Amino acid sequence: MSLSLDRPTAARLADLDPALAPLARALPARATGPGWQLHDARWTPGAGCRLAYRVATPAGTTFVAVDVDGGGWSQRDYRADAGLPGLAPAADPLAVAEVLSPLCGGPIRRLHIEPVRYRPGSRCVLRYQVSTAAQVTTLYAKALSKEAYDGVAAVGARLEATRERAPLVPRLAGTWPERQVVIAGGVRGRSMSSILGDPAVSTRRRIGLARELGHVLARFHEQAAADVPTRSAADHVAALAGSMVAVRCADARLAARLCAAVELLAAGAPAPGAAVLCHGAFRAG
Repeated sequence: MSLSLDRPTAARLADLDPALAPLARALPARATGPGWQLHDARWTPGAGCRLAYRVATPAGTTFVAVDVDGGGWSQRDYRADAGLPGLAPAADPLAVAEVLSPLCGGPIRRLHIEPVRYRPGSRCVLRYQVSTAAQVTTLYAKALSKEAYDGVAAVGARLEATRERAPLVPRLAGTWPERQVVIAGGVRGRSMSSILGDPAVSTRRRIGLARELGHVLARFHEQAAADVPTRSAADHVAALAGSMVAVRCADARLAARLCAAVELLAAGAPAPGAAVLCHGAFRAG
């Protein structure tokens, strides 16, 4: 899904929520031009919003974050994210080369770092293209908030221990605990999602791959969820109910309909069962 936000839209949003009054002024002048793409947007009615822009530069991709509240707005480079204290070193070639050398079996000859996903205050994924005397390797680093890091690192280590039986996730290359960064191996080839959506691939082949994908996901869910945060059906319903504040600001009639649907979900929520591992943003890719 492609996000977009222009100044007329920002002005309309400010009419809905006074906390967004500075939003139109906060939009970067080039935000609707080539090279700038709205990547992530989060709005908390009454408090403000956080935006992240993917920016194409001659040196490669970078991200710019914009914070807006009733008192004003600010813009910063993604590496200056106070909620992700490990992000700046995770994007620093000198610091990264020092960490990767033992993981890659020798000195780093060439290192290219490119951010690929960013949610301000929450997480950032960076791609490392690493060249040593022996090989060229692609790794992915995920810089996380302190609250999220411990659980992600623990799950990654547990799944790594099951790799010999059946790999479920990319190889865990290492962790950087003092920076709250997890480093995983890259996976070569096309993404599953691109193959499943490719009409040039036979239907029989796509059905077979979809079945394989389902088996992998089922095995993933068979893993116990000990020592990580849990989230029940009731928790999901509560999160939906909380989002209705924003819907009411935007469309009161639609909010009434959705609130009724949320109430039905709450009334029929299943009782908590055995906790299993899940992934809130599972993608076929």
